[in-house]
Amino acid sequence: MTDPANDQRLETLKRRLSTELVDERGRAPDADAVDAVVVATADHLADAPIQDFVPLLVEHQALDELRRRGLHRELDDEMAAAARSSADERRGDR
Repeated sequence: MTDPANDQRLETLKRRLSTELVDERGRAPDADAVDAVVVATADHLADAPIQDFVPLLVEHQALDELRRRGLHRELDDEMAAAARSSADERRGDR
């Protein structure tokens, strides 16, 4: 992913994941760790035959790896309530 547009996308992805994710105690992740995961994922996909989707693949694979490391997206109160309501509806607990 040597294309400058892709490099900018990676920088944007690093910043976004660093600000959106939290650990089990609600603390922000180590930005260097997020950077390392994104760069390693991008490096792994650098020789992919079709580069059009690489930024999207990097995002999904990096997010999967960060989740395995115990990070998740922080839900604000409104989002958490909506998620609980949706889960209740699926179970029939209205």
